[in-house]
Amino acid sequence: MSSISIVIPVFNKKRTLVRAVVSAVEQRVEQGYHEVVIVDDGSTDGGVESLPDHLLACIKVVRQPNAGVSVARNVGVRESSSDLVMFLDADDELLPGSAQAFINLSRCYGGASFYSGAHEKVSEYGDIFLPKGAWSPKKEGLIADFYREYRVNAGLVNSSSVCVRKKVFQEVGGFPVGERLGEDVYLWIMLAMHGELAHTGRVISRVYRNAQNRSAASNISNNAPPYFVKCFLMEDQGKALYRHQPGLRKLIFRLALWNALEAKETGAYGRVKSICKCYRSEPMQWAVLSIAKIIPARWIRRLRRVKSALLVRATAIRTIKNRSEEL
Repeated sequence: MSSISIVIPVFNKKRTLVRAVVSAVEQRVEQGYHEVVIVDDGSTDGGVESLPDHLLACIKVVRQPNAGVSVARNVGVRESSSDLVMFLDADDELLPGSAQAFINLSRCYGGASFYSGAHEKVSEYGDIFLPKGAWSPKKEGLIADFYREYRVNAGLVNSSSVCVRKKVFQEVGGFPVGERLGEDVYLWIMLAMHGELAHTGRVISRVYRNAQNRSAASNISNNAPPYFVKCFLMEDQGKALYRHQPGLRKLIFRLALWNALEAKETGAYGRVKSICKCYRSEPMQWAVLSIAKIIPARWIRRLRRVKSALLVRATAIRTIKNRSEEL
């Protein structure tokens, strides 16, 4: 019998929680079952309590004092009853058939450490698009070079379109406790070091990047760099891995650059400086990152709007092409 758990960490997400929970509860698993585990991370808005009774009857609720999203996800995995565990942020929603898609993927690629699918992004302007480099919905397989693929496929892994094996997750230590920014990227890298990633181009989830989320992200430890930057460039154990893997160095730099640009756009100027500081020993990378400190935020916003428009167009063309092929 097949089974899969869906873990949803929650902290003051009353406005979007019902949408996320409904999308998880309504998943269907062939010849098996799924469970939904909500970890209430000390919410004060009454979001979980306001869920309709018919939804509360279908989910398992775990409550804890506010300890951050990493702890909440780790607790959710610990409390889950399945070997396969999916994650879903309370802002987002799963598409129908996502749980079954991961079960099928795990059957085909049983030796993989973790699994991921494509996701659609919804901007604060309502634009819906696929990230750059997304696979065809019919394509799936093991990732031969995780670092390279993650650089060219921005939607390769996302915290709302990923599935882990519980045992492997616990072996690598789960999400780093106490970290609230870049903790997910760190875990994907550690899982990739442990084994392989199996990916499907099927769209698993819809990820909402609204203005409220972007503002909240800018306020998380405003002067601290993302954990994946701090770990691999500043901490001894991470630095040892970083020095001997050119692919990892390229990936970290690319992600650090985009994070710096986003931080500048949302007003987290201290974070931009701290990211640059981490690269003091690498002159070329430091010089590129330093440009982010002087680019006006309005230019970055305009660039993002243009990029979103191009991706919306590319997504529409891809959808038309896929439908014509089906006919």
